[in-house]
Amino acid sequence: LTLSCEWKSYKFGSILPASDVPSLVDQYGYFHGSRETIKKLANPTEVKKELKAQIELALKAGIQPTHLDSHMYTLGLTNELLQVYKELGEEYRLPIFLNEELLHSVGNFTPIPQLGTMIPQVHIGNFNAMKKEGLGAKYKEIIQSLVPGLHLLLIHPAFNNMEMKQVCLDHPNFGAEWRQMDFDFFTDPNTAKLLKERNIKPISWREIQLSSL
Repeated sequence: LTLSCEWKSYKFGSILPASDVPSLVDQYGYFHGSRETIKKLANPTEVKKELKAQIELALKAGIQPTHLDSHMYTLGLTNELLQVYKELGEEYRLPIFLNEELLHSVGNFTPIPQLGTMIPQVHIGNFNAMKKEGLGAKYKEIIQSLVPGLHLLLIHPAFNNMEMKQVCLDHPNFGAEWRQMDFDFFTDPNTAKLLKERNIKPISWREIQLSSL
């Protein structure tokens, strides 16, 4: 579910006409580029209308979603937006992605209402690790340190080609190089071997969805 467009040269906006969701778009009809602007301007009623339109478009295209995610975790910015997130999950019978650490990372430290199942442990690479030893080393460290329980490892795999470089222009954090490292590590047979050695069982959001119905 998308409310933001952080890219310099790859712009996109709402599914609905800009006139229907004026608080969500800039003067050119594109989504706002920062969480701060979204937090300040986004009208929850317009947010729900736009996100329903996005879900319906995906369903019409034949996609069978397993869960509802939030690009840049913008739906965690305020409890009002979290409530919209919860309502959409209930309406479409899809689990939503909740994690207290991620909520804190986007500046939401207010008491969190009971909205659904929290994902207790979320792991993600970071820019310093990418530049220092590479994300592969960081992910290996994460996997080797996991304790029993449910964990979510956030990745953004893609190819470091001309198209992706243009999309990620002047945006090295989660940029094309980062995404190639994600792809390389998680398609490496040695990673599958490491997971097996650590007795780690990858599961899908489909399994989480079915268990929550």
